Amino acid sequence: MRKIAEYTVHNYHPYNVAVDNELAHHAAIAAAVREESRLRRAKIWLFAAGAFAIISLAVSLIVWLFTSPAMSLPIFAKTSESASELGALARGDVSKELSVSTRFNVFDKSPMATGEIVITSKEYAPEDLNTPEYQYCYVTNSTEIANAQQTLLAEVQNGRVDVKTNETYLLENALPLCTFKTNY
Repeated sequence: MRKIAEYTVHNYHPYNVAVDNELAHHAAIAAAVREESRLRRAKIWLFAAGAFAIISLAVSLIVWLFTSPAMSLPIFAKTSESASELGALARGDVSKELSVSTRFNVFDKSPMATGEIVITSKEYAPEDLNTPEYQYCYVTNSTEIANAQQTLLAEVQNGRVDVKTNETYLLENALPLCTFKTNY
């Protein structure tokens, strides 16, 4: 008689599925760690670039402030020359290069108790810096031009004050704050 061979069959499929799941889990963890590392490096580079930009901006602003003739700091100005030029202007010994060559306005601000501001403007010609050629005074609720609502109070022409408002409140409270130069 023939001997019958017996075979034992083992089913490793559930074990293989569990191993594959564990390997997929480890691969996902490794990918997440790589992505986190890449994001961290990108943040570091972004921070470094931002810091470099801020430092570059600060350095260029400092260089511009110290080298620009219009924006040079007064502490580095030639004080002896400036003082002598100012002294010459005060004495009236004005050379052609130091003289004023354009018309200009001088503005005086006087605050009212209500918060409004009375502004007096004096326009000077280059020929006569002591006597204003034209003066006017107005009241406003703001010094910003875009928002300013202005009410003309008075003008001075040829030494004569011409009042431009009839409102009693403005005549009593605002008009006295006008700083006209009339005794010339």
